[in-house]
Amino acid sequence: MTTGYNNMGGATGMAAYHEASAQRCPLNGTCDCCTCRCCGLCMLIIWVIFGGWGAISALNLSSDLTNYPSCPANTGDITGACCEFDINGSSFVIAGSCDSFKTYTDINAASGILECLAGVVGCVGMFMYIAWLLIIPAGWAILSVILSIVGLAMVGFGGFAILSIPSMGIALLIAILFYSNYKIMKETDPKSG
Repeated sequence: MTTGYNNMGGATGMAAYHEASAQRCPLNGTCDCCTCRCCGLCMLIIWVIFGGWGAISALNLSSDLTNYPSCPANTGDITGACCEFDINGSSFVIAGSCDSFKTYTDINAASGILECLAGVVGCVGMFMYIAWLLIIPAGWAILSVILSIVGLAMVGFGGFAILSIPSMGIALLIAILFYSNYKIMKETDPKSG
C-alpha cells in the first residue's frame, strides 16, 4: 500500500522522493511512469546533445561571411548594409552588418557550450541526488532567455530571429521544472533512506 506524500508527515528517503516526483508531474495522470525526475533527465540529455551540436553549428556558420555596405540588387528587398553567408553551397543574405551577425552566432555558440555544461552538471545532480546541482540548469534556463533577448536585439526582431521567441517561453518552463526538482529533493532527502 502506497501512502500519499502529503500524508507522510515529512517522511524522507528514496520512496518519498519518487512518490513526490510522480505526484508533482502534470503528465503522471495520463502516463503512470512519468515523473518530474524523468522529464528533468530527458531535458538534460537533450541539452547535452543539442547544446554541443548547436555550438559547433554556430561556430561553423560564422566562419565565412561577406559584408556588403550596400546590398546588391539581386538580394530582394534588402536595402542598406547586408551580410552574406553560405550553408552547404547555398548563399543566404540577411539585413545588417556581418559584425552583428558574427556576434550573434558567437553568443549562440557560447550559449550552446554553456547549455551542454549545464546539462552535464544537472545529470550529475539527478543521478547522485545532489539538490543544489539542479539550481545550475534552472539558472542556465533563465540566463539563456536573457542571452536570446540580447541576440535578438543585436540582429533585429524580424526574419529568422523571430523563431527563437517560443524557445524563451520553453526555457522559463524548464527553469520551473528544475526548481521543482530541487524543492522535491530538498523536502524528501532521497539519500537519507
